[in-house]
Amino acid sequence: MLPEELAGACGIDLTDARRIVSLAHRLGELPARAPATVRRAALEAARSAGEIRTLALVERRASAEDPFVKYAFRLEDGATIESVRIPLERPGRYSACVSSQVGCALACAFCATGRMGLARNLEAWEIVEQVRLIRRDLGATVGGGARVHGVLFQGMGEPLANADRVIQAIRVLSEPSAQAIDMRNITVCTAGLPSGIRRLAAEVPGVRLGLSLGSVRPGRRRHLMPIDGAHPLDEVLAAVGEHARATGHAPMWAYTLLAGQNDADEDAASLAALARGFAAEHGISPRLSLIPYNAIGAADGPLPSPGGAEGGAAPADPFARSARLDAFRAVLSAAGVGSIVRYSGGGDVGAACGQLARPPAEAQRPGGRRASPGPARRRRLPPSGRTRRRGRREGRYGSPLPRALACARVRLQLRRGNGARHRGHHRGRPTTVARDDADGGELDRQDPPHDHRAPDAERHRRPDPPGGPGARAPRAPRALAGQRDRDAGEARHRRRHHRHGRLGDAAREAAGARAPAAAGRAAAAAERAAAPRARVPGPRLRRLRRRDRRSAQAGGRGGGRSRRCAGGGRRRRCERRCGRGRRGEHGGAGGRGSAAGRGEHGRVRGGAGDRGGTGDRGGAGDRSDGERSGVMSQEQAAAKSGSPGAAGASSGAEDDPNEDKPMSFWEHLDELRKRLVRSILVFFAACIAGWEVREKLLHYLTIPFVDAWREQNLPGNPSLHFGAPAAAFVAYFKLSMIGGAALASPFIFYQLWAFVAPGLYAREKRYVIPFVLFSTILFVGGGLFGWRAAFPISFGYFLSMAGTLDGGGVTITPTVMMGDYLDFVAQLLLGFGIIFEIPLIVLFLSIAGIVNYLQLILFGRWFVFAAFVLAAILTPPDITSQLVMAVPMCLLYVLSIGLAYVFGKPPTDDQRAAYKKRKQKEVSEG
Repeated sequence: MLPEELAGACGIDLTDARRIVSLAHRLGELPARAPATVRRAALEAARSAGEIRTLALVERRASAEDPFVKYAFRLEDGATIESVRIPLERPGRYSACVSSQVGCALACAFCATGRMGLARNLEAWEIVEQVRLIRRDLGATVGGGARVHGVLFQGMGEPLANADRVIQAIRVLSEPSAQAIDMRNITVCTAGLPSGIRRLAAEVPGVRLGLSLGSVRPGRRRHLMPIDGAHPLDEVLAAVGEHARATGHAPMWAYTLLAGQNDADEDAASLAALARGFAAEHGISPRLSLIPYNAIGAADGPLPSPGGAEGGAAPADPFARSARLDAFRAVLSAAGVGSIVRYSGGGDVGAACGQLARPPAEAQRPGGRRASPGPARRRRLPPSGRTRRRGRREGRYGSPLPRALACARVRLQLRRGNGARHRGHHRGRPTTVARDDADGGELDRQDPPHDHRAPDAERHRRPDPPGGPGARAPRAPRALAGQRDRDAGEARHRRRHHRHGRLGDAAREAAGARAPAAAGRAAAAAERAAAPRARVPGPRLRRLRRRDRRSAQAGGRGGGRSRRCAGGGRRRRCERRCGRGRRGEHGGAGGRGSAAGRGEHGRVRGGAGDRGGTGDRGGAGDRSDGERSGVMSQEQAAAKSGSPGAAGASSGAEDDPNEDKPMSFWEHLDELRKRLVRSILVFFAACIAGWEVREKLLHYLTIPFVDAWREQNLPGNPSLHFGAPAAAFVAYFKLSMIGGAALASPFIFYQLWAFVAPGLYAREKRYVIPFVLFSTILFVGGGLFGWRAAFPISFGYFLSMAGTLDGGGVTITPTVMMGDYLDFVAQLLLGFGIIFEIPLIVLFLSIAGIVNYLQLILFGRWFVFAAFVLAAILTPPDITSQLVMAVPMCLLYVLSIGLAYVFGKPPTDDQRAAYKKRKQKEVSEG
């Protein structure tokens, strides 16, 4: 409920209503006692209006692959809905993907929710409550100022089929006293309901719009999305165009790629032609978001083929670094249409795009997990010997123990052969596996059938040495001893967890992918051991061995083989000073990096001190300021899927923002203090340099004054006076400070940039740097224009007033004070510099939507009038001087109109109509 509605229903003051609404959204209930900021009568009136209803959180599943979290909420009628928490690029910011219906009636082929059917629409409070509970869980698990920054209506259900309650929920979510989410950070995704799209533009114009295409060919789109039969794509795009013109927001087109159905080059060409036609007709280019299909299980039925017959189910991981996706994007790029590849994380917990679906309420167990076909129990290791005795002392085997103790138990059982009891071919059985991640909890999964007798068990056997089964394996160099031990430990880890069923399929595949690399390293070690080595003196040999030992230790910590980090200093020194070594941002030279950040220098990905990171990032449709909602580029998706060369392709890009940690308030103050101290010291040094050249600076500043003095034929030499003993010193001090500020400005601006840049995105940096560059050029250009053009004219006009009055014999002699002259010159230079910033100021206002080029055109006549009035005041009363001052200002205004037309937000239909009406009126009156 909005504060206005609460105030009207309860008859209380609007301020009290806002505070009560804030308490209800923050606490989830009304407090028993009225706080100091709320009157008791107002709180009792609000409590008598009705109780606060809430949802029950029945399941929380955090993805082990991505920082995505899926929630299951139970409604009052027993139905269950799902929502997803999506991490954004900036640390501490998340987006909530919420549901609007229980099920869905549209039955899209690539969506699991559509196969459930529609049960009912959600109420507005049920939609808002999803966001509130996600925010509460975020504060409890993440903390550190983390917050829900945006909302995405792309969960279960079609939002615009429940438009009344969705719009009401949007208003509550954007209310400052409720959830306080900027309406520009709310995105509503629809399959195509024109009436609902028009309602969004009319009632909540700040909300962004996303459209699911499926296919741009009518026949194929109708098979994939049955709604196309009721609302064809042309009708939907017309409504989307009206929304774009009314709001000024570019729509996001989501295109789900289905292998063999809508991924051909012809489909890409048709999509590019449709995007270009939309941009030409409506003046706003759509943003294309390509979504690889996320499998929703073979049990859900096959996908329909383009011809209408049923085809096979899509592969489990299509378009993961595939050539077909590259070719599809290449066709779009060749046609001049940009696109991004949305990364839908959380696939291992069913949180990816199109995977949200819950069974009916009667098919769910209490507690929120699905009912398993067999009894679920916690898997235990077979107790034996010391393990059995220790278990009796602790009460039972399997109690929570430190990780090192658990690993020691497993190793002991493997030595005694207890793992051999788990062998032979057998069917999988349901198991409850305790998760070791930070979220805790348990997961139900089904172990696949497997056979440990042959040939899978053969890969666990250690290979024979080069001389045969009975030969002794050559000893590897000591420098590789640490690496060999780590490889052997990883092999034992994989073998141990594979025997006892605690390693998932994805982890087994990753372990198998690392096996060839380990075999290659072992072969290289054998070759180096077989190669002859020259004898060296004893002391040198000892030094070499010490060096190799240190290198091996450094490699064990994070993969680097050098004691120096990428920052150029020794590792311990790096930890103390820059702190990067301990966070894992620096790596050893030529070492083996670890993407998981193992050790102190473990974020290097195989490069010589290169910074590890992710590739080019693309923006999602649900973000307005470039914060991507769970989106990463094609290179990042390849790195996530473990494709060859993915790490090398992503090396050198910017760091993963999820690895960053937000700074506290005092850390910000400490960083600001350092920057200010450095800037002040450099400024003082520049002022000292300015003091040394103060006379030269004064000489350059007095050139226009001297020229104007001589042109007016005034008696004597041009002179500046000072009236107090210390006036000349003060004037020179001001001059040295002005010169010092100009000299130190690059360093000061750099310190300001170094303080602000870590909080900016890459796109924001691309905007800030050109803005600073062009603003500097315009400011300097304005100062030079005033110096070369305006100053001579102005000084000549002012000094022309000196002379002898007619008939009176009174002589007017200029006596220019030194301090007054410097103040006058500084003010004129600053004024001309600011005037030349008009184009950038207008550009900023037009991008923000405050003004548009039509309003600037209508205001043009008044600006020309003001420019000539200002020129008449500051220049002599002749047409040449006035034109020299006024014409550049008018040209800058015309340039501002052009920039607003190219980069600013387009005017709305009402503004266009008002402009045409104004022009017609002027023509009729003229």
